Amino acid sequence: MSNIILPASCYEDALPDLRAPYLPTQIRPLIIHAPKNSQAPCRVALYTIGETLMDRFNLCCTGNWEAVFTVKTHKEHQRQGDNGKPETVHYFKVECSVTVFGNEHSDFGEGESTSEARAEFDARAQAFKRAARWHGPGQCLYVFGGEELKLWRGPEPGKLHIPKSGTEPHRKPVFDDASRQAVRDRYAEWLHNEGESQFGVPLNHLQIAEAIRERALHRPQMTVPDLSRALPDLSASATASVDTPAPPAQIEPADSSDQRAQPASVARPAVPARQHVTRLPMPDAPASQEAVEIAQSAGFTGTVAHALSNLARTDGQEGNLSERQNKTVVNWLIILSDLCLTSDEIVEAVQFVAENGTGQERRQATFSRWLAGKASGQTDAPAEPAPVSTEGDPEVQTSEPVESKPAPEDADAAALETARALSRIHKTMDDHGYPDQTVALLAKLSIGLPPKRTLEWAKVPASTMTVLAELLDSAATVGWSADLLDKEVLAAHTSKGQTTAAGRFSAFAGHLTELAEARRLSEAA
Repeated sequence: MSNIILPASCYEDALPDLRAPYLPTQIRPLIIHAPKNSQAPCRVALYTIGETLMDRFNLCCTGNWEAVFTVKTHKEHQRQGDNGKPETVHYFKVECSVTVFGNEHSDFGEGESTSEARAEFDARAQAFKRAARWHGPGQCLYVFGGEELKLWRGPEPGKLHIPKSGTEPHRKPVFDDASRQAVRDRYAEWLHNEGESQFGVPLNHLQIAEAIRERALHRPQMTVPDLSRALPDLSASATASVDTPAPPAQIEPADSSDQRAQPASVARPAVPARQHVTRLPMPDAPASQEAVEIAQSAGFTGTVAHALSNLARTDGQEGNLSERQNKTVVNWLIILSDLCLTSDEIVEAVQFVAENGTGQERRQATFSRWLAGKASGQTDAPAEPAPVSTEGDPEVQTSEPVESKPAPEDADAAALETARALSRIHKTMDDHGYPDQTVALLAKLSIGLPPKRTLEWAKVPASTMTVLAELLDSAATVGWSADLLDKEVLAAHTSKGQTTAAGRFSAFAGHLTELAEARRLSEAA
């Protein structure tokens, strides 16, 4: 570790570091079997959270890796719940394909829950870890776990604790700090005696990150959203008059416990006065326990779950989120966990769009645009909505012109178009079983990206997103399955009839559109 050369430049260079063991502090124990005999030991396995795995790939390979998920099976069955009433259980089987420097391996994961979103989330997490293992990360945990790691139950320190209530509590033992540390101590001992001779010295992620930072010549400073203004009063009337915001306030320096360096203050250009603008308040309802658990499993706080759940709602919506809205929250969490943002940064971003959006659709579009910018490397805060034009309105007069923050209306229109197109795309995917991998392949064709390259959705224009939505609708109209659509798109990628990427996409789109139109005409006749 004295001469760190990461990130690697090719697959062969990355392999030794990908398969390096995890530090004891990076692992977590999981009880996989608790026998009926309370005097018998329980079997325990080790795992690491998905964020640690993502961190390993990012530090070793930077952007030369990607993970693509495909839902293979989704079933529902009925069972009797704890309250004696029947409940619907969702089962998912998901395939994950992890490509590192062009080398691809795939594996499957399963998840089961009374929540459709939670079941899919668990299946994706398991599939990701299993597929990643083919490239090296996590192999050490399977070798160590193969030695039958066992723990006994009891009140003594280092043993699994038995709950004091419930049916057969000895079948549901739990870890405490002492027993968790006991497992990590045994793992550390194994590393010292055997593990390092098979896998090498554990990779210290923080040390690598700091070495990479030292090599960077210039690092842009992150802009922090202006929190000098409070959120709109959510209990107020749905129609409010928007006043000129107060001058930017000084932001207090970060607490010494915060590991991220924050600027001492943030100045923001003034926003022009807006009057007689209808502003619908941000919904304010508690997040579901399921959303909180998913957020926490992604490494965030329950406050993040609360903020994203309210952002996913429609104007004036009360009660629980729909299944589609719940899936939107899960997708946001997956994207945010990839971006390595803190919970405070996410909550601040949601607060910012809540303040500056006149309705939920606008807020969601602004937040989606911010996410896309983060994924493409931008470091600024969510862009403020464009000022409302007052030209020709005799009731609106401003005493003096005020310069506005550059946020043109066409940018907001593009963001809204993207949000609507994504909604159409997701609906078609759900209705006709088109997986993420198929849609990504079609998107690559639209922007001239080879099939094996990593797709950055932020680089797909809003107008192209609309075309993609229409093409998926057309494919569904002519009855193309996901496999057939994959085959046709791959054929278009390698077509020799067109010499340019734009020509190949245009020819494919024209052919599919004509087929769909012919089908509609025949059905109408």
